[in-house]
Amino acid sequence: MIFHFQFEMLSHCINKLLMEGTLCQVHFLY
Repeated sequence: MIFHFQFEMLSHCINKLLMEGTLCQVHFLY
């Protein structure tokens, strides 16, 4: 469950990284 949730967050992060070019580490670690 949690792993799947993190995977979705990571996918969203990568997409955001490609689109905006911003780092999502802070949003990912929260």
